[in-house]
Amino acid sequence: MTELETKDKKEPIDILITMAVIIFIVWALSGAFVVLAFKKPDGPGTFGDMFGAINSLFSGLAFSGIIYTIMIQRNELSLQREELALQREEIRKSTEELAGQKEQMVIQRFETTFFNLLSMQNELTNSIEISHMIRGRKVFKEIHEEFYNRFNHPMYKSSDKLAELSYISTLDHYYRHVTTLVTFVHNDNTLLDNSKEMYIGFFASQCTSYEIIFIFYYSLINRNFYELLLEYKFFVSLDEALLFGNIGDKELRAVKQS
Repeated sequence: MTELETKDKKEPIDILITMAVIIFIVWALSGAFVVLAFKKPDGPGTFGDMFGAINSLFSGLAFSGIIYTIMIQRNELSLQREELALQREEIRKSTEELAGQKEQMVIQRFETTFFNLLSMQNELTNSIEISHMIRGRKVFKEIHEEFYNRFNHPMYKSSDKLAELSYISTLDHYYRHVTTLVTFVHNDNTLLDNSKEMYIGFFASQCTSYEIIFIFYYSLINRNFYELLLEYKFFVSLDEALLFGNIGDKELRAVKQS
């Protein structure tokens, strides 16, 4: 039992006792006054009326009992209001705690899927090969050197170098998975834009400079994908020295401005 409840219970009892004592004293004094004022009653009736004050005693005690009951009810109502206020506060705290747990669970679910996709992306990258000696991320450097030599050969002619850079059968599966990963982050409704940029930036940090170059050229023929990568600053670490001539110059300027 709390100190407040103990105090609330004692207070009505103290008041009841005080009222009873006061009523008894008043009754006793009135009786004494009657005796002193009328030392010799005229008859039994008059003598009996001298003790009519006892009715006042019981009436006073009954009245004090009513007041005591009202005070008890008032205190009980006060305690009930306090209890309801505490219950509302507990409910509010529980609701906030559950909301926080739900938000944390949503983030954990997203991160589980994201890192699974990232792990699959790394496995896919490591599985790419163009010979028994060249596989994994080394493939991108090898393909880059091949295109560099091809485009700079004096006898080489091409009407659409960008198409050649974008459609490389060896990297087809790689590109599709990159698109899936970035789109997954973009479409998540629980993340803020700066959080999406952080996750996509984390993915970009896992890519080599050669990977970013080929993703850049691939996105140039997939304009929606290019705009998406530009929005999340995926190309912030793009190495201009690895670009092929002036292919994608316009888009490169947009990258620099982002």
